[in-house]
Amino acid sequence: AVPPLPAPRPFWNQRESFKPGRIYRLLWQRRGLILGAMLIATLLTGLWVMQVTRIYTAEAMVMVESPRMSILNIKEVMSQITPSHFRLLSEVEVIRSRNLIERVVEKLELEKDPLFNPALLPPKTGFGLKALIPDYLRALWSPAPSPDDSGEDEAARLRRSVINQVMGRLTVRPVTQSMVIGIQFGSPDAKTAARLANAIAEQYIVDQLESKFEATRRASTWLNQRLEGLRHNVSESEKAVEAYRTQAGLLEKQGDHVNQQQLSELNTQLILAQAQRVETEEKLKRFRESGGGSGQRALDESANSSLVQHLRQQEAELNKSITELSERYGEKHPKMVALRNQLSELRGKIHAEAASLSSGLEGKVEVARARERSLRMNLDNLQKNILDQGQSKIRLRELEREAEANRLLYENFLGRFKETSEQVHIQTPDARVIATADPPRRPSHPQVTLILTAAAGAGALLGIFLIFLLEQLDNVYRSQEQLEEESGVPAIGMVPLVIPEARRPALPADYLVERPSSAYAEALRSLWITLKLSDPDHPPRVIVVTSSLPEEGKTQLSMSLARTAASLGVNTVLVDCDLRRPMVRSMTPTAPGRTITDHLAGTCTLEEALLADVVPRLSLLPARPLDHPPLELLGSQSMERLIGRLTQSFDLVVIDSPPVMPVSDVKLLARMADRTLFCVKWDSTPREVVKQALRLLQESRVALAGCVLTQVNVKKHARYGYGDSGSYYGRYRKYYTN
Repeated sequence: AVPPLPAPRPFWNQRESFKPGRIYRLLWQRRGLILGAMLIATLLTGLWVMQVTRIYTAEAMVMVESPRMSILNIKEVMSQITPSHFRLLSEVEVIRSRNLIERVVEKLELEKDPLFNPALLPPKTGFGLKALIPDYLRALWSPAPSPDDSGEDEAARLRRSVINQVMGRLTVRPVTQSMVIGIQFGSPDAKTAARLANAIAEQYIVDQLESKFEATRRASTWLNQRLEGLRHNVSESEKAVEAYRTQAGLLEKQGDHVNQQQLSELNTQLILAQAQRVETEEKLKRFRESGGGSGQRALDESANSSLVQHLRQQEAELNKSITELSERYGEKHPKMVALRNQLSELRGKIHAEAASLSSGLEGKVEVARARERSLRMNLDNLQKNILDQGQSKIRLRELEREAEANRLLYENFLGRFKETSEQVHIQTPDARVIATADPPRRPSHPQVTLILTAAAGAGALLGIFLIFLLEQLDNVYRSQEQLEEESGVPAIGMVPLVIPEARRPALPADYLVERPSSAYAEALRSLWITLKLSDPDHPPRVIVVTSSLPEEGKTQLSMSLARTAASLGVNTVLVDCDLRRPMVRSMTPTAPGRTITDHLAGTCTLEEALLADVVPRLSLLPARPLDHPPLELLGSQSMERLIGRLTQSFDLVVIDSPPVMPVSDVKLLARMADRTLFCVKWDSTPREVVKQALRLLQESRVALAGCVLTQVNVKKHARYGYGDSGSYYGRYRKYYTN
C-alpha cells in the first residue's frame, strides 16, 4: 500500500515563522527598497522644509518671589493658603492672559508691524509649493469668519487678530523645581522674538506694580472709612465703662484690697469673741455646777479674785491664831470666841464675794454673746457687699475689655492706615527679570536635522512595511523549509542553477560530466544518497521525475540524476516517457534510430532502442513525439512489461515523465514506480499550482519520495539567509569547481 500524502496545513500556518534572524536577512536582502523609501521620504521632507518659514524663539526668565503685600498684616495669608507650585502655575496663567497680551500689543503698536499684519506685506512673487494648491482647496482649511465679527469694525478685528497671533506664538513654562518662569516667543524675525519676550516680561512686572498700587489705594480708602466707625466705637465703649462704674459704686480702684482687709480683721475678731464667750460660759458653767457660791468648789472657783484672795489670806491667819490659842486658852476662852466670830464674819464676806462673782460671770457671758452676734452680722454684711461688688466688677470688666479691644483695633487700623499711605510711593513687585531675551542665532523651527531624521526613519518603516507586505504577497518557493511546511511533503534537495558561459557547457547534464566537483554535481550526489537512504533495506529501483508545469528542469534533473547514479557505479537507465515533448533525445551523444515508442509498438527490440551515454553504466531510452494521446500506450501491459524487463537488466530506472497539471500521463507512470520525485522551480512556480499538483498525486495514491527545488540561483538564495544547503553552495564555493 502506498502511504497517502499529509493533509495540507491551514492557511494561517502556511507561512514560515518570522524569527529575528530571518527578519534581519529578509531586510538585508531587500535593503534597496528600504534605502529607496528613506531617500524619497527625506527628499520630499526636505522640499517641504525648504518652504516652511523659519521661526526664531527667544526666552526671558522671570523669578517669582514671596508676596510682600500685607495690607492688613495677616501674616502672609495668600502665601500660606496657596502652595508655591499652585501660585507659580497661577502666575503662568497671568502671563498668558489676554489682558496682559493686549497691553503689550498696544504698547508696541504691533498692528503696524508687517509680521503681525499681513496686509502691510508686499505681494509675494516667485514659485512655491503653495502655488500648486488651487484657491478653492486652500479655502477649505481657511478659518471661516465668525458670526460675531459682522458688527465689528476693522480696527477691533485687526487688534483681536494680532492678539491671537501673539498668544499663539507665546509659550510660558514653569522651570522644574524652582520659582522661575520661562517666557518664550517665536517669530520669523530674531530681534522681534527677543523684543516681544522682554516686553511681555516687563509688562508682567508692571502689572504687578499696578495691581499693588490699586490694592493699596483701595485699602487706604477702606481703612479711612473704617477708622471713623472705630473711633466712634471706642468713644462709646469708654463712656459705657465710666457710667457703669459710677452706677455700681466702683469708684475706688483699691476697694477690693480694703474689703479684703476688713473681712480678715472681722474674721479675727469673731474668732477671739467666740473663744472669750466659750471661756466665760465654761467658767459660769463650772461655778453653777459647784453650788452657786455656797460650796467649797464655788469658793475655789472664785479664788482668782484679788479680794477673795485677800480674804482667804486673812482666813488663813485667823485659823492659825485659833489653832495656837486653842492649846493655850481652850475653846471657851473669850479670845477664842472672839477669834471664831471674826472667822465667821470673814467667811461670810468670802461667800458674799463669791455670789457677786457669779453675777459678774453671767453678765460677761451676755456681753460676749452680744459682741459675737454683732461681729457675725458685720461679717455677713461685708461678705454680701463683696459678692455684690464682684458681680458688678464682672460686668465692668466685660465693658473694659470691649473698650480695650475697640481701642486696640482702632490703634491697629490707624497704624496700618499710616503704613498703607506711605506704601503708595514705595511699592515693589513680587517678581523680577533674572535673564533678558537675546536675539537667537539659529531658528528653533523647523528643526531640520530632527525632521529629516524622523523622515528617514519614517521612510525606513515604510520600506520595512513594504518588504513584509511583498513577503506576504510572495507566491513562490525559495527554501526547502517553505516548501515542506506548506505542502507537507519532505523537501529532500536543492539543485543549483547552471548559467551557460563561454567556458562551460550549456546543458547542466553535460556540466555535471565535465565538472564532477562542482556544486551542481555535489547537489545531485546528495539527492541520490537521500533517495537511496530513504529505505535502506529496499532502496527504490524505479523513480519517476515530474513537476507541476513544463520548463521546471525535470528533464535535466532526470538526466543529471541518472548520470550521478551511473558515476557512482549503479547500472542505470533513463527512460523518456514524455511522449508529447520528449527532450532526452536532444541530450543523446548520437542521433537515436529507434525509440521507446517503436519498442512498445513492437517494431524493434529493447536492445535496438537503447543508447549508451557518455557516462559508463548509463543507458538511454529516448522517445519521439506522438500525434495522438499516449495514455493507451503508457497504460498498456507492454509498458508494464518494459518496466519489468528494465528492472531485471538495470539497478536503477529513472523515468522522465510529463508535468502533472497539463496532462494526466504521470498518474499512470507513477503507479508503476517505487518513488516519485517532484520538481519545483525555485522562485518561479506559484505555490497554489504546486499544492494543486501534489493534491492530484495524493488522490492517485502516488508514493512521493519528496520535493526538489530546481534551478536555484545560489547567489540570490544566499542573500535570503535560509540556512539550507542552497546557502552553502553559494557561500562556500571554494569547495567546488566552476
